[in-house]
Amino acid sequence: MMRTKQTNNIIAHHPVLGNLACEAELSFNAEHYYSAISCIFVLTEAMLKYALSIEDNARFVDVIDRACESDLITTQEKTSLHTLRKLRNGYFHGNPFSQAIDIEDISYIFSENETQKKIYKLYSGTVIDIAERIVVSDDI
Repeated sequence: MMRTKQTNNIIAHHPVLGNLACEAELSFNAEHYYSAISCIFVLTEAMLKYALSIEDNARFVDVIDRACESDLITTQEKTSLHTLRKLRNGYFHGNPFSQAIDIEDISYIFSENETQKKIYKLYSGTVIDIAERIVVSDDI
């Protein structure tokens, strides 16, 4: 599978973050949706901590808020990332087999492939856009 131009740009500027973006994309293309969204979850936290020079033990909720306060992300992106953070908590810290997400007044079970596919499609673009913005601006 071909990597997107955006993913290639991230890899060129920051190979670690770029490889996470690439792995997310490759996993999605191979229909490994749980892996794809897991990579997006990890990329989100890693890129913000990198950009803000934050220690590993910082709470993710605080990292997102600080990113917005620092004008690294917009208020709309902050809202999206907080939603993604809550989903991540459900996946990594809860039981994804008994949880659901409501999208446009429809409940989707976390463990279903279609739900994971929807989550990836809803949030990966925002995360990749932010990652590219961070790594490109870091070179200046």
